[in-house]
Amino acid sequence: MAVTTTEASGTAERAATLTMLNDLGATHGIQPKALGGDTGYECGEFFEEVERRGIEPHMPVKQQPADAETASKKRQPGIRARMRMRERMKVEGYRLSQKCRKKIEEGFGWLKSIAGLDRSRMVGRWKLQQAMEMGAAGYNLLRLRKLSRA
Repeated sequence: MAVTTTEASGTAERAATLTMLNDLGATHGIQPKALGGDTGYECGEFFEEVERRGIEPHMPVKQQPADAETASKKRQPGIRARMRMRERMKVEGYRLSQKCRKKIEEGFGWLKSIAGLDRSRMVGRWKLQQAMEMGAAGYNLLRLRKLSRA
């Protein structure tokens, strides 16, 4: 439903996700009930923001969160959000989200191998964004063709 390119930093994926969620609501008037992702999204503040929007985050939490009672007041809400996420990892909805995430990763694999986005051949993020949008549109057409045959 949306693709974007960002600067390679530790927080760009999370910020771009929140922006795309805003755009999804504004453009299509919909909001997902759950949001799956990989370990790059493991951040208590990100989990809090997603939960605040009424979306259930389904991202893996690799490390055991620190004890919220001994942490500073500023870090406590984020640690509690990570603890809630650890509990969510045990439910069926989490497993299904991660299974669906695999389909998304297949799309990125197609974009890298077939659409030629494995290496940046352009200068300027806006050009790379255009190539990403064209590749994603091509992948959607391929998926539509496969769906029409089913």
